Amino acid sequence: DSRAPALESRGLGYVYKRQGQLYSARPVAATFAAGTLYYIGSNSVLFTDAGMIYVVQNNLTGGLDVYFEPGMHRRVPFFSTVTAYRQVITSNFEEGVKARFADTYVGILPVAFRFKLPLNPDHVRKMHREFRGEDNLTRTLLNRNAQNVTVITATQYTGEEFFQGGLNQYKSQLSDQLQNGIYMTERKQVEIEQTDLAPVGSEQSDGRQLQRTKQLVWKTVPLTDDKTGAKLRSENPLAQYGIDVTQVLINDPKPEDQLERLLGDKKRLVAERKAARLAEGKH
Repeated sequence: DSRAPALESRGLGYVYKRQGQLYSARPVAATFAAGTLYYIGSNSVLFTDAGMIYVVQNNLTGGLDVYFEPGMHRRVPFFSTVTAYRQVITSNFEEGVKARFADTYVGILPVAFRFKLPLNPDHVRKMHREFRGEDNLTRTLLNRNAQNVTVITATQYTGEEFFQGGLNQYKSQLSDQLQNGIYMTERKQVEIEQTDLAPVGSEQSDGRQLQRTKQLVWKTVPLTDDKTGAKLRSENPLAQYGIDVTQVLINDPKPEDQLERLLGDKKRLVAERKAARLAEGKH
């Protein structure tokens, strides 16, 4: 065909000749070669950021390389997989965790937890082999364990204890059990003391006195070592991966309606009785 371009070899490349015009193939080949080299080069290095953990899996050998510091690192092009984890993960239960206390009252506890992932390569490799990614790690280990410990710790308190000054102690025990393992416990009757309204009797006809009352309730009580007195604990599921709990936050817990009414009525009656006693002292 006379219309087909003529192909001539000139030097290092080929030249297409059509209708008296010459077109070189060398720029196209050079562009393709540059693109190929760039693609291979970009897949041969990994740029890491601060505050992240990178696990690079060599799909040929199955080896796992772990990087904690920002910088540039080599990897096998086309045959490696990169998985990134944040070094600090926050689990936030904004809608709250529903927990039942020892006296069967229920409370909603809006809690948040901050976890620090390990900086030990062996711990990271073990963690990655079992969870394969940050989302699965957070959902199946961190969140589930935090929610479980929140509920278990609540059984060590009555609802009144918790909402009448026990929040700080509860938060401390929750953090301790998350970091070091859940207390081994037994369920037993415990005598608690609380301020209550004195019953009206022959010696108190006006019913305006307060008294300390004692009541037996079933509570989950930690077991202790007979020799050392230290609390006995179950195995901490986070310890095998070197994960630390660095912060526990509880934001405005809410009691169930019945408990809220009970606490409100008791607070009002206590205030009224104190006011009545002050009024009596002035007369």
